[in-house]
Amino acid sequence: MDVRTVWRWLEVARTQGRVTRRSRARLELSDQAWEVLAQAGGNAAALHRHLKGAVAAVLDS
Repeated sequence: MDVRTVWRWLEVARTQGRVTRRSRARLELSDQAWEVLAQAGGNAAALHRHLKGAVAAVLDS
């Protein structure tokens, strides 16, 4: 670990009062998306096509 990293962490703790890591945005799939993914044999490209089609259908209506 670099000494500069530790100093950066200490500066964040001092200025922001935060001593834990910031939470990151996460991708979460709905149960329906998991079903589509399972039916596609785990093919993420097929899930992507399905989701794009669903969004296009909503936008067209």
